[in-house]
Amino acid sequence: MTIEFLPTDSVYQEPSNGSNDGYARLYWMNGEPRLQTPGRFWTFPERMDEASIQLESPWKSIEHTFSDGAQKTLLASPALHLAPICWRQQNFLKDASGNVDSWLPAGKRGKFAPGEGVYFEMLTFVEGSTEAMVFSAKGTKTAMAWLASILPDYRKMRDGVRQIRGGKPVPPWWFWLAIRGALDAQKKPVYEKTLGNNYVTPPTWVHDDLSSRDTWKAMYVGNELAARGELLYQEAALWASSPISDSHQVVQQETPSGRNTPRPLEDDSEIPF
Repeated sequence: MTIEFLPTDSVYQEPSNGSNDGYARLYWMNGEPRLQTPGRFWTFPERMDEASIQLESPWKSIEHTFSDGAQKTLLASPALHLAPICWRQQNFLKDASGNVDSWLPAGKRGKFAPGEGVYFEMLTFVEGSTEAMVFSAKGTKTAMAWLASILPDYRKMRDGVRQIRGGKPVPPWWFWLAIRGALDAQKKPVYEKTLGNNYVTPPTWVHDDLSSRDTWKAMYVGNELAARGELLYQEAALWASSPISDSHQVVQQETPSGRNTPRPLEDDSEIPF
């Protein structure tokens, strides 16, 4: 599947990293209506260096000016293929800048109160890297694009694959999701206006017919990456079930047991659906 993407630039406030769990992080930057630029994924090259991660194509080095005037070199891409491993969320109360002022109890769901937002984190394989990273979003529109749209639609697709497999589990890391900001018929960025009169370009999943086995085969990450995803899922079990407000310590877990544990692939030529 070939998708055309546009170059982009924008002004964006740097998020506080605040994590101490050993995972490198990437973020989503909204496009700028004045410049007609779409959203994009981005991260700090120095943090990739600290994690010994090298990002290759489609990642590119850019110079960016943050809202406080600071100029920094970033690594960015307007589109990526991601294979989700596990994820978590936690609501919070915003400060005047939209950052976390205080955390709400983990597990709270439902309609947002005034000044409330949701923080979303997803451990995922990332195009351009051989290592898993955490996609981190505290922008409510970006987080809800995943929680209310992309991941529910993805679950429906996996349910279809599970039927073909006779009810056997279908882990989320088996498939690459092509993610970018929405484009209109002229392939220009689509901007959504927020209640605060800002504009955002939330990520969207670009895909073919999700009921087609040909689509599944084209999206499949391959047996080697599928096996690695299972190991990472086991290692991140505590991380995924812990509040984001915790210290983010990663603890090695024993292999989960039970009938929903994915079966390891023994034959490299085998496609599990």
